[in-house]
Amino acid sequence: QLLQEVKRRLERSTIQLRDTVHNLTPTKRIGIDSLESIADQFQQAEIAFRHSGDLLRVPAHVWGWLEACFKEALTNVVRHSDATQVEADLQVTDTIVRLSVGDNGTSRTGSPAGSGLRGLQLRARSLGGSLSVRRDSGFLLVGVIPLEKEGPPDEASDRRR
Repeated sequence: QLLQEVKRRLERSTIQLRDTVHNLTPTKRIGIDSLESIADQFQQAEIAFRHSGDLLRVPAHVWGWLEACFKEALTNVVRHSDATQVEADLQVTDTIVRLSVGDNGTSRTGSPAGSGLRGLQLRARSLGGSLSVRRDSGFLLVGVIPLEKEGPPDEASDRRR
């Protein structure tokens, strides 16, 4: 009887553990998975999406900004370009994360930045970075955000504290 009770408790515990793990699984794609999913689902032009560097160095709040930039760039391709190809490149170095999205569409000079781009530029500045847009030969968006340095703090930063 004692063995049967232990067996029932163990089975309940296993079920609870499985449920807990299932509930911890993200329901939304995040990070590089999110950007790759956006690229895969985009049907208005062919996308060549590349990435390099240590993606684990990118903080969650920067991933949110990168996703918004990528979506905004592709929205601009749909609304303002006759592009057939888009090149997107995400680079992570020791000091920065850089997203570049450009297309082969017709140049559209003179059109002002919309509220989406202006909002992303403000967010980039609040993160210590920048977002620039060029329209001289197709559409090109380049966003750069600095990354915090890894490793132990140096003596100079210790003295400032």
